[in-house]
Amino acid sequence: HQSEKFLTIGSFDSKLYVYSFEQSKVVAKVEEAHESSVSTMRLKKNLLLTGSTDSTVKLWDIDNIGAGQLLRYEYHHAPASSCDLSEACNVATVGFSDGTVSLFDVRAGLKTISSKKLFGGRVTGTRFIPG
Repeated sequence: HQSEKFLTIGSFDSKLYVYSFEQSKVVAKVEEAHESSVSTMRLKKNLLLTGSTDSTVKLWDIDNIGAGQLLRYEYHHAPASSCDLSEACNVATVGFSDGTVSLFDVRAGLKTISSKKLFGGRVTGTRFIPG
């Protein structure tokens, strides 16, 4: 699914979809990806990082999305509003609606590396700078 022939979609009703432009249809779906709305997503290589208004963060193998999540983080108390994966996909960052920005070690099961409240409002974007 790494080409531009597919689109990943997160929805307000907690679902995840993989849509094929060639086939003009949804080719994979996760009915209850989160307990609430999927509020942020980032795809790198074959890994899809999702965050939700239920405050959880999950990691999925996009090539086998129907098998369920690979990893789950659920210890923050504010909705996830932004996320990114490092170029090597070994570190994830998530911004939350309470102004917190967290870094997670993907190899250690989304273990928190750092978490700091940096702002008074919602974090609307987080991206790693390559280099």
